[in-house]
Amino acid sequence: MTIPELTETIEGASAVLSDVSAERPDPRLALVIAALGACAESLDRMWEDRGAK
Repeated sequence: MTIPELTETIEGASAVLSDVSAERPDPRLALVIAALGACAESLDRMWEDRGAK
């Protein structure tokens, strides 16, 4: 998988978990969603940095 594909997969998983969280709020789930978002942002930055070189 490429970095953009990984990012897209993580963002998709985060969206699914957000839907689940809307139905059944859970602070632990919110933490996982935030962590996935941070991972996706980090991968985006990594991809941009690689493209700049």
